[in-house]
This record gives sequence, C-alpha cells and structure tokens, in this order.
Amino acid sequence: MKRILLPALAFALGCGSAFAGANVFASSLKVEESNISFVLNDAANVVFNLYDAEGATIATVDLGAFEKGLNTVAIPAVEGVKAGEYAWGLKASAEAVTEPTVVTTPLTELLDIANATGIAVDNNFDSPYFGRVYVSSIEAVGKSGQRLGTGIYIFDAALTDVTEQGAVPYAGGETWSSKYGPHRLAVSPTGEVYMTDWSDAHSGIWVMDPANPGENFRSFFGEGTLDSSTGVFTIDEVTIHGSINDVTFGGKGEDTKMFTSDEDYDADGKTHVLRYDVGTSTAPWSVAPSYEYDRADGLLANGRQALAVDNNGGLFVSQYRWSTDSYPIITHFDADGKCDMYCTDSSIFPIGSRSAGNMALNHANDLIVVTSENYLYGVSVSWDENGVPSVAAKYTIDPGYGSAGYSAEFDLANNLYLTYQNDGGGVCVIAMPKEVNEFETPANDKITISTSGVAAIATESIPASYYNLQGMPVANPAKGQIYIKRTATKAEKVLVK
Repeated sequence: MKRILLPALAFALGCGSAFAGANVFASSLKVEESNISFVLNDAANVVFNLYDAEGATIATVDLGAFEKGLNTVAIPAVEGVKAGEYAWGLKASAEAVTEPTVVTTPLTELLDIANATGIAVDNNFDSPYFGRVYVSSIEAVGKSGQRLGTGIYIFDAALTDVTEQGAVPYAGGETWSSKYGPHRLAVSPTGEVYMTDWSDAHSGIWVMDPANPGENFRSFFGEGTLDSSTGVFTIDEVTIHGSINDVTFGGKGEDTKMFTSDEDYDADGKTHVLRYDVGTSTAPWSVAPSYEYDRADGLLANGRQALAVDNNGGLFVSQYRWSTDSYPIITHFDADGKCDMYCTDSSIFPIGSRSAGNMALNHANDLIVVTSENYLYGVSVSWDENGVPSVAAKYTIDPGYGSAGYSAEFDLANNLYLTYQNDGGGVCVIAMPKEVNEFETPANDKITISTSGVAAIATESIPASYYNLQGMPVANPAKGQIYIKRTATKAEKVLVK
C-alpha cells in the first residue's frame, strides 16, 4: 500500500469575480430537414466534420461563431466527397482557459436551488441526452431560493430549463425523506439517472428515464424488507443494501458495474464500499452485492463519502474528516479491489470539519477536486508504470459561494459542476485550465450530403446582425474593425469597410 505524504505548494485562485468563458462543447446534435441544430454550453466557433465508415474525418466546413444555447444552421455544402449519407459531428473551440474560472452567474433563477444535493452530467456520446445536467433537491425548510422542492431538476448543457418543468422538480412518485433523499446522482452508461436515498426510512436507489422524467421512478432493487430504523434492506434474509450515500458507474455493456457508498450495509454504523455487476440487465437487483471492498486496514471510517472510477477500472474513495490528520481524504483501490494508495497529507488536503466528503475526478484522470467549507482544492494525479496513482497539491480555489460544496462532477470538456447549500444555494460551474479549448462531439444520427449543398433559406428580407469578438451585439459597427456577422443561415468574421 502506498501512502502519500508529499509536501506541495498550492496557489490560491479567487474565482468569484470572473464570469468568463467555459471549456466549450456542442450537444443535442440533430438533423432537422435541411438544417442541423445543436446546443453550445458557451459561445464558440463551430466546425462541421464528416466521417467515413471507420470514423476518420474526411471533410470539414467552418460554420463560424455561434452563441451559447440552441443554434440552427443550414446543412453546409461539402466539397470533395460523394453525395450520400454520412456520420458527422461538430467541433467547438474558444480561447484557452488559463486558470480555474467560474462561468455561472450566482443566484440566477434556474440555478437558485436552495437545497441542491447531488449533481450528474450525461457524458455518454451514445445517449440522446449527452450534455444534460441533473440536480437533486430536497425540500428547503427555512431557506430562500427560487426552486425549493424535492426531486430532480434537469438542464441542458447551456443550463436552460430544457424540459420546461419550472419550479417543480420531478419526484418520481416517491415519498422522499425530508433530509437525505434524493441524495447523490449518477448517469448510467445507458443514459438513465440513478439517485440514492441516504435515509434509513427510505434507503435505496431509484432510476429516472430521461425520456419520460415525469413518470414514476423505478426502484433498482427488487421487493424485500426494509428495516426503517437501520436502513438495512433484505430479500429472503439476504442483506442487499443499507442507507446509500453515493453511486457511480464503471464499464459499459456486459461489463457495466455500479459502485455504492453504503453506510449501514451490515448495521455496524460504518460505511462500506460495494459493487454490483449489473451488466445489461434491467431486472430489479435481488441478490447480495457482487463485491465488498475491504476497509483498507480501517482507513475507511466515516459516513460521508464520494466515489469516482478511473480509466483503469480502479476506484477513488473520498471521505469526511473532522480534523486534518485523522483519516485519509483520498483512498484508491485498483481494478482488483486492492488498496494501493491513500493520502492524509494536510498540505495537500487541508480539510477539517464540515467537509461533505465531496470529490470529482476529471476524465483525463489527471485532476481531482475536493471541497471544504469555503474552498475547492484541486489536486494533480499522476500514474506510475503499475497504474498506482500519486497526488500533489495544485489549486486552492475560492468560488465565492460561501458554503461547503455538496456534490461535484466533471463534463468531458473539463468543466466542474458543483452543488452547494446555504441561504441561496444552488449550482456553480467552474472551467478548469485547458490550453487548447476545443472539443469534438459526434452526432448520433447520420446526415445526407449533396456536393452542391442544400438550398439556403431566402434571407434578402432578413438584415444581418453584428457582434464583437466577445459575442456582444453591436448596433453600429465601425469601419476598419472586425466583427462577427450573422445572417439567418451562417455566421462569419468580417472586416467592415
């Protein structure tokens, strides 16, 4: 077992005043008659790509600059390819992100979720809901906020109310606990949204179909007996689960595995990390967990934990600490379930009381972020030749929201999504540094291309509009300056003469 006690110098970055650009990406790519539509999480330049049968790019068309949100543009004319049906995608690009930067404005109506708990991002290219963000909420008693109910709120990648649910979250027909459910969230490899309940009286995992969010949620577990005083759930006297704090997934298809942080699995008052080898089955789970992780010689001791699966099939576990030198904030298990690293170094994780045990691992597997009462700590991750990780302090971030981050997750473009709870709590998004700010998203459907292009919509009666290079509208463009010119069918950079 490798214990990390490496002194490292972190530098503080205050993010409260910055609302600059995100790490950009496109989502919701669709073909609509002679147009394509897409959602941008922030203003970006967009390139249209065609792919051959092997997935290689065979043609590109620069579509120009577009604004954050839903955009529509005519299918472009593509030179040098035969007319036919092709796979396609969009590459979004913007200026580099040079430091951790808050990209959400605090207390906007949709993000003002007073008791936001879990957050999850659909990072599945195969999902029709790639890019969507799901936030769980519990009833806000004695707190202010625009959205106060119990259930799940849904956003698109531009953080708009994509399902038009307004202030009422989706509750799935369940009687949730008043404090711990729905708790933390995860999106499965098939795009379904899994949510935990950490209470004793309603412990378990429920599943929302994103295509039908208003329908009743289904229970992941089969019919059995719940001891409402302990949270322990049994089927035929076999313990299936206890009160579940966190859930995450690893693998795809038949190799899909679900991991949980379970506080009361054997009613000993200690948290257990469990694995359920779910594969492709959608039947209710009705047997014991497939695997129980060892407690790493007692290092896993506290009830508030967060889980993250790495690209090697290993598992990071973070946990609550009431002082900076008691238990590890980060413990790692390899793909075989063996503990191969833990870190208690307070110079890397200076976290004391009231930490929610919150953690997120980015998809490059080179950055972990954990939260304390008022700060985020970004930690670089490196891997040796045996796949054993090491960590070192990198960022101390003050996002300016003033209360402990409760749950966090990265999208594929390296933006961090965070829930926090205070009077006026909600959702915060932080773009982490990225030298080349570009991202390519493949579409799920194919597109029909004509080498002569698609007839454009007549635009003679629609005046062009102009924007500066930061995306702000300009009523009277000045001669000799460069602007973004937009018509009904395209956007391009032009020099006004």
